[in-house]
Amino acid sequence: MIDEDHPLWPLFEDACELAEAGRFETAAALFGILAEAGDPCAQTWLGDTLDSLDRPIEASLWYRRAARAGEVNGAFNHAVLHRNRNRRRGYIRWLRIAAAMGNADAPGLLETATRQDAAWWAMEDILPPAFARLRVV
Repeated sequence: MIDEDHPLWPLFEDACELAEAGRFETAAALFGILAEAGDPCAQTWLGDTLDSLDRPIEASLWYRRAARAGEVNGAFNHAVLHRNRNRRRGYIRWLRIAAAMGNADAPGLLETATRQDAAWWAMEDILPPAFARLRVV
């Protein structure tokens, strides 16, 4: 884990600032260096940055790597990636993983998502899947 004493800390700080400023391509390149070096936090940030660049397959890869390394935010953000793309099964699966890893938000979201009467996609302004949208004739 890269912390303030690590020699790559300035690179991590620069990458975070670039991501927060919306300069996702450059941030992804810097996070990529750190993620390839095995830092789970950087892997999660890389997943976030790639998702912002609408590169969900690559984001998913880095979220999974972060989660395997014990990064709870990697698991939770992977769940959100699935929810935002209307993939209910993946959403619930990764919420369960995040909850088991100790994420505080996952249990409540999991309860809502698994209720049979719940329109799970109707949370936080997520559009429903195409089959569930009303058609105007």
